[in-house]
Amino acid sequence: MQDPSFSVVQQQLDLVLSNMGFGFNPYLECCAALEAFNHLDELSDADLSRLGLRREQIADYVAAYIGTGLRAVQ
Repeated sequence: MQDPSFSVVQQQLDLVLSNMGFGFNPYLECCAALEAFNHLDELSDADLSRLGLRREQIADYVAAYIGTGLRAVQ
């Protein structure tokens, strides 16, 4: 038989870890978006054109990938 106090401790640990995850995951996405933005911004206008982008579209392009689990730049 399992100790009933263990399930309370486990529930508390799960809550702490999930709350940490709610901050950590957006942080990782923010870092990836910033990296993609910087990479695209460093490209020449000709390179951006080959990707079908104009410089003023970079922010919107990168923002469209936030929350999808995909990377804006491979």
